[in-house]
Amino acid sequence: MDRPGHHQHHFFMPPPPQQQQQQLCVPMMDDPSSFLAELMGVGGGGGGGPSSSARGERKRRFTEEQIRSLESTFRARHGHAKLEPREKAELARELGLQPRQVAIWFQNKRARWRSKQLEHDYAVLRAKFDDLHARVESLRRDKLALSTQVASDPRYSVRSDDVL
Repeated sequence: MDRPGHHQHHFFMPPPPQQQQQQLCVPMMDDPSSFLAELMGVGGGGGGGPSSSARGERKRRFTEEQIRSLESTFRARHGHAKLEPREKAELARELGLQPRQVAIWFQNKRARWRSKQLEHDYAVLRAKFDDLHARVESLRRDKLALSTQVASDPRYSVRSDDVL
């Protein structure tokens, strides 16, 4: 809509450089030739179309050594701190993984750690609550017993001549 004084400068923005567009479209992988083979249906993808791994749906499992190293790094950080980009890249290089895989592993591990921590905290609080609740109930029973005892003891009965 053309209105006086309304500038439509956003239409005149140049497209992003070609090199940047190409970088955005290149998938991150260890072996680009395997990606092309799967895309062409040569790697057991079946059906002539892109395989599930070409669409990014294949779930790769970490080796035991990779998991041990990731767990060790996680424990050293006590589950709280995120990896700095430099540390993430270095760990990924050492383990033969993509930095994104390391980042996602740490993200998932932190989420699991928080869940377990919440379960633990809940169990501790629930135990404290149950102990406190039992103590309150015990004190109520003691109070009721003492009130009953006082009410039935003639030494504690109020006489009209005792009142001022």
